[in-house]
Amino acid sequence: MGALDPPGGVVLRTAAGRVPRAVSALAVDGAVHIVREGDSDALMRALRTIGLRRASCDPDEMP
Repeated sequence: MGALDPPGGVVLRTAAGRVPRAVSALAVDGAVHIVREGDSDALMRALRTIGLRRASCDPDEMP
């Protein structure tokens, strides 16, 4: 299995009013974002964070 260069990001969308505990444990700052369905502001923040994370990655510095 290969790696994504630069690192990717994941947005998990949930319709639940509260994020289930099992799902909240999956959140990783900058890589995995949990967004409630219909929360367009949170979705845009997640996408911006993923984009910034990817833009700041230097593939030449990765092992």
